[in-house]
Amino acid sequence: MSSVFSRLPMDVNKISFVAPIGVLAPNCGTPLPKQHTGFVLNELGVPLLALGDLTITQIRKVTFSSSPTRPGYVDYAIFFSVRTEVTGHFGHVTELNPNLQPAASAYRCSTYSSVDETVESCSADTNIKVAAGIQIATSGTASHSAAIDMGMSDSKISDAYVNPTRYGKLGVVGTLCPWDFYSNPLKVQLYAKIGLNSALLITKNPKCGTVAVDRAGTAVGRWTPQSNPGNGADPADGNFLVLTPDIYNPETRVAFSTRIQQLAPITRYEPVSYPRFPLQAAGRVNLAPASISADGNIYCYVVESSSSTESFLLQLTAAAQLKIEHRAHAGGESTCNKPATSWAFSSNAVVLIR
Repeated sequence: MSSVFSRLPMDVNKISFVAPIGVLAPNCGTPLPKQHTGFVLNELGVPLLALGDLTITQIRKVTFSSSPTRPGYVDYAIFFSVRTEVTGHFGHVTELNPNLQPAASAYRCSTYSSVDETVESCSADTNIKVAAGIQIATSGTASHSAAIDMGMSDSKISDAYVNPTRYGKLGVVGTLCPWDFYSNPLKVQLYAKIGLNSALLITKNPKCGTVAVDRAGTAVGRWTPQSNPGNGADPADGNFLVLTPDIYNPETRVAFSTRIQQLAPITRYEPVSYPRFPLQAAGRVNLAPASISADGNIYCYVVESSSSTESFLLQLTAAAQLKIEHRAHAGGESTCNKPATSWAFSSNAVVLIR
């Protein structure tokens, strides 16, 4: 991949750590792998600079009209093109450069409400060229996050969905690692900061992460209830389950991310908000999901067999159909500790599809 970015978008000393692609956030965001990375900064109001000669193609402005925590807060996203098929964006920025601010009449706006907020979302198409190093916005303020999202995609590739039609616009383009558009030493500086936080950095590949988690004919990847399929066009849609190698340690752990009510974990897992099962190379407990086929067997998953209070049974019943059940139990009494010949689903099992 050719180098097209010539500078970091902020002073490297302002970056606490860099999030990988594919982060799972079932409790406070989306159970699906996030299609962007981002910077978590060590202070607020950090200038955001153009990382190369860019063409700004769209500005999105979100105003929280009513909110218990951020009333009146204005949040911008800036979209830019690198070449015809490659685009990128920054998200959750404030204080947009006045030279980038479209006229009010250029915005197309709509209003929607969540449980406790009313939001006005406006977008305007632009064609604004900015030179590398020009300040285009700032990071969040004290009333919001000090993080800045950054995503890039390529319309000529895909994220390897088994069923891309289930994910609307999310399934149209492929996710890229923005740091691969840098040459050394800037690329090396960014890769050295990728992790869960500034102390827990990723050492295993792929260090930048991935959202291409589906593997046809196996249990690994994205699933949704057969009775009420999710609409992946909304990134925050909770009606999905993701079973995948853990983005922070893919060689040793299996991540389980969902907000499906019948399957949602009851335990608060730290430092992430989802179970991570210690991977086993063989057998039917904590086996790599990519190794599970429609072989007629039931498999069992548990975080800690001697103390966990919940376990999960699953079976690939067809190439694109997964049966799964959440089991609550006393500490150390996991179903996984019992002979596999005794494992059986109850009426609480849920059937998922691709």
